[in-house]
Amino acid sequence: MNEQKYLIRLKWISILVFSFLMIGIVFFGKASLPYLLQTFTPKFLNVAYVVSSFIISALFISGLFSFINRLYLKMKHFEDELEETNILNRKMTEESEKKNLTLSQKNEELSNMHKIIREMTQTMDLDKILDVILESICKYLNYDRAIICLIEEEKRILKPFHNLGVENQELLNKTEISLSLKDNPIVQAVLEKKPKILKWKEDLNIPFSGNVAEIKNKPIVGVIPLEARGNIIGVLIVDNSKSKQLLEERNLRELLVFTNQAGLAIENARLYETEKLFKEQLQNQVNLAVQKLEQTQAQLIQSEKLSALGEMAAVVSHEVRNPLSTIRGSAELIDETIPADNPNKKYSNFILQEVDRLNRIVTDILSFSQIPRLILKKTNLNDIVDQLCSFLQASDFVKYDIKYFGLLDKNLPQVNIDVEQLKQVILNITQNACHFMVNRPLRQLEIKTYFDDKYIYLKISDTGAGIPPENVGKIFDPFFSTKTKGTGLGLAISRNIINAHKGKIIVESKLNSGSVFTISLPIEG
Repeated sequence: MNEQKYLIRLKWISILVFSFLMIGIVFFGKASLPYLLQTFTPKFLNVAYVVSSFIISALFISGLFSFINRLYLKMKHFEDELEETNILNRKMTEESEKKNLTLSQKNEELSNMHKIIREMTQTMDLDKILDVILESICKYLNYDRAIICLIEEEKRILKPFHNLGVENQELLNKTEISLSLKDNPIVQAVLEKKPKILKWKEDLNIPFSGNVAEIKNKPIVGVIPLEARGNIIGVLIVDNSKSKQLLEERNLRELLVFTNQAGLAIENARLYETEKLFKEQLQNQVNLAVQKLEQTQAQLIQSEKLSALGEMAAVVSHEVRNPLSTIRGSAELIDETIPADNPNKKYSNFILQEVDRLNRIVTDILSFSQIPRLILKKTNLNDIVDQLCSFLQASDFVKYDIKYFGLLDKNLPQVNIDVEQLKQVILNITQNACHFMVNRPLRQLEIKTYFDDKYIYLKISDTGAGIPPENVGKIFDPFFSTKTKGTGLGLAISRNIINAHKGKIIVESKLNSGSVFTISLPIEG
């Protein structure tokens, strides 16, 4: 408007100036107007000329300024349109930059989500998945700390299961949040199935080792429920307790996209582990059933063998012992008739020794084929050991040059045992030990007794050659023997006797170092 007023003023000034210029030309010019002078008076002509000059000047200048004004208005309109276009372009540029920034952020979020989800799906191990989740959150989404709490359905509590960045691990491990605490904002997030931004408060039960005053009442904690197949299985707790970076709704949206996948991954891993555990348990049960079946079959076979052996033993007892008694009686009579200095006397001795050996074999077979019949008597096991060792010190210990050590507990309680059969067990083990210490540089035998609340123990240790590992599990099998003489029934009979006492006999052996037999007998028989 100011420009238009200026043009109007300029127009009238121009008219006046032009009119005065024309008048000046008339009054001071030398032009002649013969026709006008003949018709009008000089005074009239001057006035008419002035008026016509003014009118012509006004019309000319008005037309000129009208044209200039229209041109100005067009230029002004074009300038306004240009300004509006520039403003619109600036707005569009700003909006485009904002959209590009938003798009860049979304692309970065999607890229981060893709990386996290890809890493989560590369394993089915629950611990590894939780490690990936927490490391990805702190690395890609820039959080200081992250905690995954899972719901324990039986106790109805939230229990920290995995974490990253928490300094006080001991305190965190003791943390339990009851789902009955409905005023607790973490519990509210679970019950409402909604993510929340929380201001830091001490009653959040989240351990923090720094200066609490610096973060108190600041919105730096995010709680996002972990959902799988419509059920809440736990929560993800994140915070910026170190950087003090405030959380916004945008942060929750990022985490929500992520936790949907995380919850499903956790649930799948738990199901996988449950299935794996079930398969292992099922396999163990199958293996146990197969083992029991094999044991039952072995026991059945053993029972059949023992039954056959029992029948054979009955025949042997009747058909072999009677002739052996006759042979021994005859050999004794022959032996009495042969003078002691006669070289042939050794043959009668051979007959007597072999008859005795056959009698022992028959006795062993009969003993093994029959269930031991115990005659129980309250006895101190130390007394049996002392009696046997007194006998052995005058026989086997001298024969094999064995050094004996007795470590007998004087407070050993009495137990119900069959004295004669226990003697047979101890004698069998000690005589075997003496036999296997022949030609050993160190020949020592140690017998130790001790007890606890339930059992008394007898431990017999030697420094013999030891038992090869492949034979340790076979020494209690009937007819198994590494000696050139013997039936291989001694240890089998010994085990039967100990089993009849509801006890146990075990062996530990190291090749070239010796063997240890340990017998345990219940105190309350």
